[in-house]
Amino acid sequence: RFGIPLGNSFCVWEDGEEYAIDPASFASMGRSTPFAGWRVRGRCILTVCEGCVVYDAGVLARREERIR
Repeated sequence: RFGIPLGNSFCVWEDGEEYAIDPASFASMGRSTPFAGWRVRGRCILTVCEGCVVYDAGVLARREERIR
């Protein structure tokens, strides 16, 4: 849409959403962040890595569930 070549790996962001960073909602077990509680704008809603959907609207796909 913007003339940027996407290739096989890209992310789609919702830039209008504002929320507070909550380490309890992280997908990883590592929850240490200096940004806990910060209000930020923009949230990743889709991540495609090498042609496979690995993250879709808050759900992290397990390796065996990745969609090509």
